[in-house]
Amino acid sequence: MNLVIRRVDYPVELETLTPFIPKFIRMQSFRVEFPHTQNINQESFIKIYKALSKCSFLKSLGWIDVGMPERSERFEEISVASVFKLKYLERFKSYFALKKGAIKNEQKPEQAWKRIKEFKIKDLDISFSMSGEWANMGMEGDRNIDLLKHLFEKHTHLQKLKIRSIKTFANYEDGLIFLTAISAAKTLHHFEFEFLSCQVGDMEVVAFAQGLTKLKQLNYFSFKIIQHSSISEECIEKFATVLSKLENLSGFDLYFRRLNLHPQGIIQLGKRIQCLSQISCSCTKESIHIIKRMN
Repeated sequence: MNLVIRRVDYPVELETLTPFIPKFIRMQSFRVEFPHTQNINQESFIKIYKALSKCSFLKSLGWIDVGMPERSERFEEISVASVFKLKYLERFKSYFALKKGAIKNEQKPEQAWKRIKEFKIKDLDISFSMSGEWANMGMEGDRNIDLLKHLFEKHTHLQKLKIRSIKTFANYEDGLIFLTAISAAKTLHHFEFEFLSCQVGDMEVVAFAQGLTKLKQLNYFSFKIIQHSSISEECIEKFATVLSKLENLSGFDLYFRRLNLHPQGIIQLGKRIQCLSQISCSCTKESIHIIKRMN
């Protein structure tokens, strides 16, 4: 079942739909999209999550909402608990874009995460967009990494993870913390990460190079940056070199677009990377694509 709810004029309009969802008791795939959430309050979303938790045969769940206000800790706890009840869920795809100025505090629904015993999700696809600066880990980095590691330790079946970050501010410390945390997902073998119109520089790419050395369970990695970036030739070359030496990676795909480098410099960079073992490389005047194909 795919629902696209273009506009809600009054919150009560959405609540008339909610009671019908649990009646599809044997539904295996559900996707709901809210391109415009201005008149939808948090309670309406909570009721939908609670209704979905009764569809116990769901194997695939997709949730898209655009222009959401900042989520409360209560919302996070209920949504997590509702997804956890779906014992057959194998694929979860989430896209959320908070409205401008929505980030005030970094929510940490710790109790909700700590109550989780196990996730059976095999394919996790998350996209997020936040107008303004991303709230970093700050002085509580140690507590955050413990919570993230706890979360990924519970993903005992996770095989494929895809993260897409749109218009966010990234930094070295948070990137390294995140990569350290996902190393706890022992079954993970396929990892994709995309930065789209984000503020990313050499240090953030270095964080991925360092973090990937800890992900011994990976056999495929994809990394894309599409933005007007200040990433240097040296950084891209070292990143490709590090990945080419990781024996566990049988394949990887690196793509950098809208580079602020001289076109001739990109061509020369491509020629140097092409000399690495089992690496192919293609260039344009503002992009470079580096591939190691899986055996």
